[in-house]
Amino acid sequence: MEDEKILEQLSFPFPAKALQWRVGPCNRDKTRGVALAYVDSRDYIERLNTVLGLGWEDAYTFTVVGTRIVCKCELRLHLGERSIVRTGDGDCELEDPNATTVASAQAFKRACVKFGLGAYLYALPLEWVALEGDKNIPSEVQISLNAAYKRWLETGEWIFTRAPRAPSTKPVAAPALVEDDASAPSTAPSTKPVAAPSTKPVAAPSTAPVAASAPSTKPVAAPSTVPVAASAPSTK
Repeated sequence: MEDEKILEQLSFPFPAKALQWRVGPCNRDKTRGVALAYVDSRDYIERLNTVLGLGWEDAYTFTVVGTRIVCKCELRLHLGERSIVRTGDGDCELEDPNATTVASAQAFKRACVKFGLGAYLYALPLEWVALEGDKNIPSEVQISLNAAYKRWLETGEWIFTRAPRAPSTKPVAAPALVEDDASAPSTAPSTKPVAAPSTKPVAAPSTAPVAASAPSTKPVAAPSTVPVAASAPSTK
């Protein structure tokens, strides 16, 4: 019965103030990702100290595999006359300056989960959220996630309300003004008023009939028909 009570105390959910969020799987263009809840390893240590006092210990071994460092954690709980050991492993790229810290923290928390500590975090609903910058969860989205977590702690019901994105307050640069060059021809349309077309009425063409000139009826003299005396050939 004592062991069951210890496990119950270890598995009790962390307060909302301890919860943090990181990005899990993302879509192809990295604009949306799964928000994963996690708690710092120092909160795990605090829980172990609160429940067990000095009745626990941990040990670590490290191995280099390719370009990664792999850590194994052995977490031992002293329960009366017995000691129970659970293990967990973690890894990290060697190029990370905090590689051993990252790998050991991951291994430690995975060992804790086997005693029920933090195990419930894996059962929280997975929410796809909009990302900003270098795969970061916006602050307003984290606030909504924390509100959903608090409601879950109080009622057992998870309701995540996506906060609307605030409009950008980044000032927009005004277009640059180009000084007029007096020597260059202006390309701006002229603002000089254009004279309106004259509204003076135009005289319509006359429709009076034009008298056609009748052909002259004066008789034309016929060519003369008087015979012309032909000169007789000279016999001189």
